[in-house]
Amino acid sequence: MSPAPRSLSELYRILMDLQQECVDAGSFGAAYHVLAGALHCAEAAGDIDALVEVVALAKQRQEEIDGGAPPHALSSEEASRRGTTPLFASLAVTAQAVRIRLHAEEVRAEHETRRQVRRSFNDLA
Repeated sequence: MSPAPRSLSELYRILMDLQQECVDAGSFGAAYHVLAGALHCAEAAGDIDALVEVVALAKQRQEEIDGGAPPHALSSEEASRRGTTPLFASLAVTAQAVRIRLHAEEVRAEHETRRQVRRSFNDLA
């Protein structure tokens, strides 16, 4: 019998640990993709705190890469030479956009619930 599937929160934590292992091994490219996977798990779980963590970590990784010499292929300097956006910086912006969207959905749902309660109350009156 196969084990029960892991929750999105568990997968998120595993991926966050794995991306650190990728960085420790010197593979920022793999770390980027694993962190992007963690972003997807956080989004699917609706975990705004996890998204905040992804934003912060993506920014931190970009700073680490940009501080290296010679410039890493994923550095802001190299991205600028190619006319592109640095990957981790782009991931941070994406994670921030997802966080804002999820927050907006929460607010909208809360307002809809309040509207339904008012309608129900008015129907009783």
